[in-house]
Amino acid sequence: MENRFGFKDLVLTVLLLAILASIWLAMKQFDRQHETLRSVSESIKQQNAAQARLERTIAELAEQLEAGVVLPNPSNGGGPPPDASGFVDPDELPDPFAELRQIKQEPDYAPGDWVVDAFPVNVAKVTPFISRDFYGAVVQSFVVESLAVRDSDTLAWTPVLAKTWKTQDNIAAWDRYVQGRLAASLTEEEVIAEAGYAAAETDEQKQAYLQRRLAEGRLVDDIVDEPDCPPATVVTFKLRRGVTFSDGQPLSARDVVFTYNLVMHPQIDAAIYRNEYGLKFKSVQAPDDYTVVFSFKKPFFDAFFEAATFRVIPEHFYGPLTEAQVEKINAMPGLIMGSGPYKMIYGPKDWAPGKEIILERNGRYWGEASAIDRLIFREVTNDVARLAAFRNGDIDLFYRAVPEQYIEYLKDEELVKRSQSIEAFRPNDGYGWIAWNQKKNGEPTPFADKRVRRAMTMLIERQRIIDKALYGYGLIPSGPFNRLSPQYNPKVKPLPYDPQQARELLAEAGYIDRDNDGVVESPDGVPLIFKHTYPSSGTFWTNVSLSMKDSLAEGGVVLQPDPLEWSVFSEKVRSTDFDAISMAWGALIETDIHHAFHSSNIGNGANNFPSYVNPELDRLIDQARVTLDEDERMQVWHKVHAILNEDQPYTFLYLRKFLTFTDGRYRNVRQVLIGVNDRTNWYTPVLNQKYK
Repeated sequence: MENRFGFKDLVLTVLLLAILASIWLAMKQFDRQHETLRSVSESIKQQNAAQARLERTIAELAEQLEAGVVLPNPSNGGGPPPDASGFVDPDELPDPFAELRQIKQEPDYAPGDWVVDAFPVNVAKVTPFISRDFYGAVVQSFVVESLAVRDSDTLAWTPVLAKTWKTQDNIAAWDRYVQGRLAASLTEEEVIAEAGYAAAETDEQKQAYLQRRLAEGRLVDDIVDEPDCPPATVVTFKLRRGVTFSDGQPLSARDVVFTYNLVMHPQIDAAIYRNEYGLKFKSVQAPDDYTVVFSFKKPFFDAFFEAATFRVIPEHFYGPLTEAQVEKINAMPGLIMGSGPYKMIYGPKDWAPGKEIILERNGRYWGEASAIDRLIFREVTNDVARLAAFRNGDIDLFYRAVPEQYIEYLKDEELVKRSQSIEAFRPNDGYGWIAWNQKKNGEPTPFADKRVRRAMTMLIERQRIIDKALYGYGLIPSGPFNRLSPQYNPKVKPLPYDPQQARELLAEAGYIDRDNDGVVESPDGVPLIFKHTYPSSGTFWTNVSLSMKDSLAEGGVVLQPDPLEWSVFSEKVRSTDFDAISMAWGALIETDIHHAFHSSNIGNGANNFPSYVNPELDRLIDQARVTLDEDERMQVWHKVHAILNEDQPYTFLYLRKFLTFTDGRYRNVRQVLIGVNDRTNWYTPVLNQKYK
């Protein structure tokens, strides 16, 4: 049969071609629409950023004109005269965006791309002040800003929300008032008005309270809360004009005061901050929309730090503090808004623990915009899986690698070629330790004797711990102060590894091997055997414990490893029901060690876990905390350092090196004094960008 192409076939072919042409045209139209939408979206972002800069400039010019200040111009020297009222000249303060402005001049600079990070824990909350963990704080640092920060290279204070500040030392007036009140006798009426008296349940308890308080007299902590007591220190900030939150609403001093009132609200789940602020701040006030005044109850060496690092959240978003709103703030894990360079893409009800955290660039940001479009935070709790994710390109950086992970990274030549790494000791790095409990169940332990504690330190081969458990990425500390911090006393050296001298100290304390079994015993025949309690997660502390066990055995001391799951470990620590425990403390550039070593912090869940008491140390810590002159204060801290090295309430085991590695496509990833520069100062050349 002949196969002919008929009219019907022609019609069908034409229809098919028409359909294909329509599909092709629709695809082209979609591409054009997509490109148009992308262009419009980028244009809107640029317009928002330009508008934010314009609003800020207008506000600053208006402020200068209101104050009658001469505007900068080439003929008058280019700036306003210094402020005679005591405020720091803003022109003398560092530019918080200097690095960003500099990299934007690079020929390959381009906005775009993401940074994908991984947290080794499950983040429960990112709501400011409600979140309690380090990783929640990392997220907040990109969204919620403080009044000032330390420059990562120079450590100089750099203005952020504030443009200038002044500090008023009012200690003389404060001391006159306090001393006068301390000299005045308590009256029965005053004691009866106290909360402690009212809380007593029986007449006998009330009478006992009354007699005790009358005998004690007035307490400084009570006096500083009196309305007439002048503040010891006053820190005043002038805020920038034109700063807005990510929803476009302006930021003012009212928001600073609101933030303080929120934290101090008794029903807000922010007890850690409330206790800290309640101890230090007498008030936070706003005389006008662009001035905020922090008044301190007592002289505190870190008064400026506490005020400058105060993070500000918007009143219009978190308030008013009704009962229903307080419940909402406590309950919602992702209730976060600020004035920072990034904002959460989720609404307050949309993020839940377990979801990845996505921050996108804040198009209304008042400052210099970062190049990076998005910051992504995923949860990868397994160390091996996290390294595999970096190797596979699923994450872009390994911010705090432990030595084992870093060693594995260095072994992979291909991985090293396509990435970059930084190793550094930082002035804000903490230390690992073993604490010797001096009182257990109300009774002194062998470690109550300083000679025994010093012997323990001299028996522990700390360099072996650093070489084996930290693969050499660490140093032996001589105390709680970082060697790059001004608190560190360079004359204080770590106790040496010296088994012979350790045996002599033990013998001097009465511990000798009385039955030739290789273990030393006390004068009444009790062998020196103790449990070393530590968190069971991971292998690090187990390796440390086994290393210490071998070292201590050379001196006739028996260590029994006691690894515990975190919740059980925490309860042991809180109740001080242990022989010796190990953990690590974090640090600041200048660290207040009152919580760990002052005798007032023994018991009731406080942090002086080993019940260490040294009255001279208490006196020096108290003195350092109220000494505002930095040079004088450092001399006091140096004495504190020497006493702790002498007493050895802890054996200070190691200072760990900061290790990090990132994908090689980023530019301007560099080492700074505090480790690695902020990722908001990174960028990716167009051809290297991975995410759109």
